[in-house]
Amino acid sequence: MVGGSTNGMYKYACLLVFTALLFLNISIVNSSPNALPAWAKNPPQNTPDFIYGVGEGSTVEQAQKASLATISSFFQSAVSQKYTDYEQMQDGRYQRDTRIFTQVNTDTSLSNVEYIKTHDTKNGIFVLAQLDVNEFSRNNEARWAAIDTEITSWFTQISSMTYLDIVLNNEHIENRIEEAQRLQLVWNALSPQPTFIENVKRYVAYKNLKNEQLQKGFVFLKFSDEDYSSKKVEKLLKQKLSSLGINTRPFNSNDKSNNIPTIEVFTSNTESQDDRQAYLSRLSVALTSRINRSELGNNTFDSQGRSYRDHEQALDKAIQRIKLNLRKKDLAELLGLEAQQY
Repeated sequence: MVGGSTNGMYKYACLLVFTALLFLNISIVNSSPNALPAWAKNPPQNTPDFIYGVGEGSTVEQAQKASLATISSFFQSAVSQKYTDYEQMQDGRYQRDTRIFTQVNTDTSLSNVEYIKTHDTKNGIFVLAQLDVNEFSRNNEARWAAIDTEITSWFTQISSMTYLDIVLNNEHIENRIEEAQRLQLVWNALSPQPTFIENVKRYVAYKNLKNEQLQKGFVFLKFSDEDYSSKKVEKLLKQKLSSLGINTRPFNSNDKSNNIPTIEVFTSNTESQDDRQAYLSRLSVALTSRINRSELGNNTFDSQGRSYRDHEQALDKAIQRIKLNLRKKDLAELLGLEAQQY
C-alpha cells in the first residue's frame, strides 16, 4: 500500500510539473517578439465616430500606408453600395451616366488619421490607424463645397463664353466635376446626404450642356492664299485641330454670325538651291486667332525641307517637320492662347 501511494504521489507530482512547464511554455510563446497583439489579429469594429485599419510592413512607413489602404477600402465598398442603391432608384435616363460614375476613382487623401498603436515583430511591423469620421467629413464637405462653387460659377457664364474658351477649359472642368463627384460619394458614404441625388443630376446636366456647346461650336479657317503650300498646310491643320476636338469650317465672308472664332493662316514658302544643287523649301506658317476683329492669340512655325528631286518634295519634307513639331502641342500652345479664368 505504501509503495502504491508513493507511486501515485510521484505521478501526481510529475503531472503538476508537466502542467507548470506547459503554462510556462505558453507564456513564453505569447511574450515572444513574434506574437501578435489582439488588435492586429482582430481590429476594432468601426463605429459612427471612428474607422480603423491595420497595416503591416517591413518599416513603420510601409505599415502606416498599408493601414491607410485598409481604411480606404471601406470607402470603396461603401461607395459601391451607394452606386447600387442609386441605380436601383433612378429611371433609364440616368443609368448610363451612373455606370460612368461608378468608374470614378474613389481613393481619397485621408486626413484626420491618427496612428494609435504600433507593434514590432521579427517578421514585420504592425500599425493600427484610426480615422476621425466627424473631422474627416467636415473637411471633405468643405473641399467639395469649394470645388462645387467653382463649377457652378463656370457654368453660369458658359453662355457668354466663346467656343475656344469652352474647349480650352474643357479638360480642367471635367477634372473638377470628377473630383466633386468623388468627394460627394465619400462624404455620402459616411453620412447619407439629402442632396446627393440632386447634385448627381446637376452634374449630369452640366456635362450635357458643355458637350452640347462643344458639339455645335466651330471655328473658321481662313487662308491668305490657295496655292500648293496652303492646301498642304490646310490638311495638316484640320487634322491637328480635329485631334484636339476642334470643329472647323472654311471661312465664309457672307456669314455674319458673331462670337465665332476665326483662325487666319498665312503661309510663306521660299524656294532656293544650295551649293550641291539640292532643292530647298523654307516654309513659314503664321496663325492668328480672332473673334469680332479682336485678336485672341498668334503663333508662327518655320521649317525647311531639302530634296535632290524637286521643290515640291522639299516642301513636303518641310511640312512633315512642322507636323512633328505640332504633334505634342495642346490648343493653347498651338494658337498662342491663354485660358480665361472664370
